[in-house]
Amino acid sequence: MVLWLIDGWNLGSFRISRNVLQLPLIGMFLLGVFQLLPLRHPEDAGAHTIPLVSSLSFDPYSTRFILVLVAALLIYFAAVLVIHRYAQAPQDIGADHHGF
Repeated sequence: MVLWLIDGWNLGSFRISRNVLQLPLIGMFLLGVFQLLPLRHPEDAGAHTIPLVSSLSFDPYSTRFILVLVAALLIYFAAVLVIHRYAQAPQDIGADHHGF
C-alpha cells in the first residue's frame, strides 16, 4: 500500500481498478461492518445466563478478524488488478501494427 502511495505521488494520480470482480469482496466487508453495529440492546433480551453483546454478530472478535482478512485480500486483489492492467499496456500499443 505504501508503494501504491509512492507510485501515485510520483505519477500525480492514483491508479484504481474499477473491475466488477471486486464487488463481492466489498460486499463481504460491508456486511461485516454492518454486523458490528450496535443495533440491539442486550438488556432488553430478558434473563439469559450467557452474556449478550450489543452487535448483531454473536462473536464480534471473529467478525473483526475476518474483516481484517477481507480488507487485506481486497487491497491485494485491487493491486493485482491494477498491475495486470498496466502490465498489458505496452502490448496494446503495438496491437495496431500487424507484427508477429
